[in-house]
Amino acid sequence: MKKGFTLIELLVVVVMVGVLGAVVAGIGLTVLSSSEGSRVGVVTKVSKRGIICKTWEAQMMVGAVTQGQGGSYTPEVWSFTPADDSVQSVKDAMVSGQRVEIEYKQRPKILTLCKSDTGYFATAVKPTGK
Repeated sequence: MKKGFTLIELLVVVVMVGVLGAVVAGIGLTVLSSSEGSRVGVVTKVSKRGIICKTWEAQMMVGAVTQGQGGSYTPEVWSFTPADDSVQSVKDAMVSGQRVEIEYKQRPKILTLCKSDTGYFATAVKPTGK
């Protein structure tokens, strides 16, 4: 009668548990968002990028007027990945030059390989009317 595991059987079990743990953690981190919110600005760039995995990427000019003598506008470029069903809305906003509100969810960037260069996923595009 055999007692215990052989070294190979033990190694196979350890590797399988490790792989299963990594898969469960990966799925959990991809489904969960680390933040969500919205930004308002003017879309300045939309392009499909990537060498192996092509994804739509966009940039929006956002900024704020600073207080002080005369006030000044401090521009900031925000990069995001539009959802497939909102790519055309983002392109239309870029062509029109109008300000839009982008609702987004942020996911851990390490797990967005082949999904995004940015980690910010746009979920909705709304014109602001300004």
